[in-house]
Amino acid sequence: MLLGVFSYIFLQTTVTIFGSNIDTIILENEKSDFASTKKGLIIRNEQIIKTDVAGKLNFTVRENEKLQKSQEIAYVHQNNKDIETNEKEIEKLNEEIVKLNDKHEQTSSDITKNIISMQLKTKQEEVDILTQNNNSNTYEITTPISGIISYKYDGNENKYNINILDKLTKYDIEEANSDYESLHLDNKVIKENTIIARIVDPNNCYVAICIEEEELENFNEGYNINLNFDEQILHAKINDVYKDEEDNIAILKITNQNIEIYDTRVKEFDIIYKQIESLKIPKTAIEVNNNKRGVYRISEQNRKPEFVELKGIIYEDKEFIYIDYYNNKLNGVSTINLYDEIILKPNSINTKVKIK
Repeated sequence: MLLGVFSYIFLQTTVTIFGSNIDTIILENEKSDFASTKKGLIIRNEQIIKTDVAGKLNFTVRENEKLQKSQEIAYVHQNNKDIETNEKEIEKLNEEIVKLNDKHEQTSSDITKNIISMQLKTKQEEVDILTQNNNSNTYEITTPISGIISYKYDGNENKYNINILDKLTKYDIEEANSDYESLHLDNKVIKENTIIARIVDPNNCYVAICIEEEELENFNEGYNINLNFDEQILHAKINDVYKDEEDNIAILKITNQNIEIYDTRVKEFDIIYKQIESLKIPKTAIEVNNNKRGVYRISEQNRKPEFVELKGIIYEDKEFIYIDYYNNKLNGVSTINLYDEIILKPNSINTKVKIK
């Protein structure tokens, strides 16, 4: 009799201790980003702009300005000394023209007005001749394509172009680096065949990355993904995925414009390939009961654990299973719910006791 009383007391004490020390979590609908950090090789439709003549260069547009095809970006004075002499003479003549115009307005004599008019005509003809001489010595430079103008280049514009998107290797991506040279040529005398600028087509910009075999299922052609870098976001679409010997190469086409990537060749990106809003279930909480995966939920009425099968699984990784709460609710699926409390590490004891 006494032994039975002690056994009962011991059992109740054990149950109370277990019931008071069981780890649980309360489920919430969370947003989860699935990402991996990758080195990306940036490839663009871009062209180097050179000048065919020597002389003094002057730009007519600002860097990063968006230009149309065949728009003027600069001009070169081929005979700079003559042009400078002419410009000084033009400036002098224009000053004289202003004075003559003032004099013409102030005089009341018709004879004087006629004389001044003849002088004005002569000086304007001199200005026109000098201007024409200058123009004949000026070479105009225009854009070969529409796009963003840059005064930087790395010399790899022909090597990494959009025609080789399906021929890139892991070596290309890993060995590439950003080594851009800034061109400070405005108002400078340049030689023939000098690189003066680069034009970038913002609508044809790609990032090439290497992906592991186990990541392939997350990189299907046509999928939309985000690339995060330096607190900025690039939106992209998976343009192509192909195998290069043992390596997998994914080509991502950028779908929004971003000046930051026009003057760089490689960048570390956080590749966000999936975004999910779900109930996030730790795999340590999952048990298999009658061939059904589920968790032990604490009943709000009696605080006892009850097995609930997991339904509406939309994704799983090594640590978690993700449940589509909104879709389950919309379709009346009986499974775990928002704010349910579940046991984190179920075992043969804590699934049978009342939780304090």
